[in-house]
Amino acid sequence: MESNYSANPVMFRNNPIGFIFAILLIAAFGLGILILLWWFRSCSANPQNCR
Repeated sequence: MESNYSANPVMFRNNPIGFIFAILLIAAFGLGILILLWWFRSCSANPQNCR
């Protein structure tokens, strides 16, 4: 099966504890959304730094 979009950032695989912490911060303070957006943008801009 061929994927349509293979250039997705692999944020959970690279840092699962940080990802879970950011998800918990969404429920606690809403701060996790900002962390995840910043993390996603940095991984999308330069994928070599995210791996």
